[in-house]
Amino acid sequence: MGESRVHGLGGIVESAETFRRIVHMSAIVYLAYYLIPEELFPGFYKWYGVIIIMSCVLIFEAIRLKTGKVFFGMRSHEKKRFSAYAWFAMGMGIALLFFKMQYVIPCVIGMAVIDPLIGEIKRRKKALYPPLPSLFYGLIMLVGLLLLSNLTLLLILLFTIIGTIFAIFAENWDIKFIDDDFLMLIIPILALSTLDYLLSTNSII
Repeated sequence: MGESRVHGLGGIVESAETFRRIVHMSAIVYLAYYLIPEELFPGFYKWYGVIIIMSCVLIFEAIRLKTGKVFFGMRSHEKKRFSAYAWFAMGMGIALLFFKMQYVIPCVIGMAVIDPLIGEIKRRKKALYPPLPSLFYGLIMLVGLLLLSNLTLLLILLFTIIGTIFAIFAENWDIKFIDDDFLMLIIPILALSTLDYLLSTNSII
């Protein structure tokens, strides 16, 4: 009886982990934002929708925290602190509203794919961390910049290295109240945008 209960709990935990991985990777869907016309209908711009969705998520999160609810796929510590999905919503909203598409797209895809990969590697094959996720994140960044930016190849390589270093660092940066979904998205975008600004002010790009 006890053994079957343990197996049952193990199955629930595994299912919750799988659910989180799937939800995490679905972040790529939000990049459809760039395919939507700027003005959805007269007087209503698409960025209004981002603000409305962010507001709804934060209101829902405030209610959830007030009632102490923890839904399937959430971790127990999220009962009394901002959940991963709320941090992700804020990060995605900030990224879409304030940063260049050429940096947002590879960083979103990198976060959506590589963060779950890191979770699996840390659970099953720690020796592959950080080389393997760094390699895959770098490939995503490299391809994204090749397709979306007008940078020279040398600068693309520089941006790829910088973005990868900051993304992997952000995922591993343990800040108690800030989820790595937010950090792994915003920190590399900030790093790339800062580098872009410094190079452009010096007429390098």
